[in-house]
Amino acid sequence: MSNAAFHTSDTTLEVRGLKTRFFTREGELPAVEDVSLTLGRGRVLGLVGESGSGKSVTGFSIMGLIDAPGRVVGGEILFKGRNIVGLPEAEMRRLRGSRIAMVFQDPMSTLNPVQRVDAQMIEAVRAHRNVSRSTAREQASEALAAMGIASPGERLRAYPHQLSGGMRQRVAIAIAMLHKPDLIIADEPTTALDVTIQAQILSEVQTLVRTQGTSLIWITHDLSVVAGLADDIAVMYA
Repeated sequence: MSNAAFHTSDTTLEVRGLKTRFFTREGELPAVEDVSLTLGRGRVLGLVGESGSGKSVTGFSIMGLIDAPGRVVGGEILFKGRNIVGLPEAEMRRLRGSRIAMVFQDPMSTLNPVQRVDAQMIEAVRAHRNVSRSTAREQASEALAAMGIASPGERLRAYPHQLSGGMRQRVAIAIAMLHKPDLIIADEPTTALDVTIQAQILSEVQTLVRTQGTSLIWITHDLSVVAGLADDIAVMYA
């Protein structure tokens, strides 16, 4: 599998021959087999394929989030020219959230149900930046506003269960964008939302990646979603 080559010195991500396997009692299960793709700065790559084709596992492999019994067994993942396969966990943690971020299908994978939105966003800012709480709060408010959230101050004071599904997903995307990362991997984040909300979020995300120069991998099984969003499309199958 490969996408239209986009070679530039400004390449954010290059995956070469990625192989990820799960080692179960029944034997070895190949989840991702020889995947290669290239993504330039500020570009959007639509990663499409049917359920079970390995799209999400590809995303998790890039993030270094494959848990046992799975592991990356072959290939390279070059982020800004540096191979991050096998990096120590402490180094990967520093990259995750600041330089590389992920948005999940279920925003509650990102949001803590018992903490207000402001506490979570302030914590996310201060985990990677030495700033005061008030500065972090300001940055959180700006990130929510950039995602088209009206009255961001009010939303910051809310608990996740007080927000609609579309609003929760906007907050999760805003958290991913907080540090203006070089790469965001979005794993079917609008699948559960109605078409109108989905279209609004896609448009907001597109504007953000264009203005911030962020590279985006948008994982979906729905070609119509990436048709208007992606610069390149990579198809996974079998």
